Amino acid sequence: MMPQVIIFCEEAEDMKMFELDRRKGLIKLGMENVDDLWHLYNLLMPDDVVQARTTREIKSKGEGNRPDEGRRVSMELTIKVTDVSLDKNLNRIRIRGVVTDAPERYDGVKGSYHTLSIQPNSTIKIQKQKLADHELKRIHYACRVTEHPIIIISIDDEDVCI
Repeated sequence: MMPQVIIFCEEAEDMKMFELDRRKGLIKLGMENVDDLWHLYNLLMPDDVVQARTTREIKSKGEGNRPDEGRRVSMELTIKVTDVSLDKNLNRIRIRGVVTDAPERYDGVKGSYHTLSIQPNSTIKIQKQKLADHELKRIHYACRVTEHPIIIISIDDEDVCI
């Protein structure tokens, strides 16, 4: 039997930093993988302000001022963080907070609670009171380009070599 060769190569990219303004405490990040979500989970604190694209169910008034069935609308929301949770099984972070900024055409969104679901391939803008040195260090660590391992396995009917 001819030996079979299997090559495993992890091609995960690292977190991307699109914008950084240390004086304003503003940072815009692109989540690329699950490790980036872990760093974001450890970075976010209550009272931080977070902006991201999300969907929200909007109910319109029907006959007799009763709400009709709602429809999901994609929008850019800004929330003031009250709680952050990491869902390892679904590879996402859930950021709960009060909506501070929303499109004006949707009544009742501003001031209500909303939960942002951040997954790999998402972009998020964070504004903190002050970006601490350890937070910047964590972000730079997550953004640096690293080499990913390549594992080559050769399998024969009698032997295996890694």
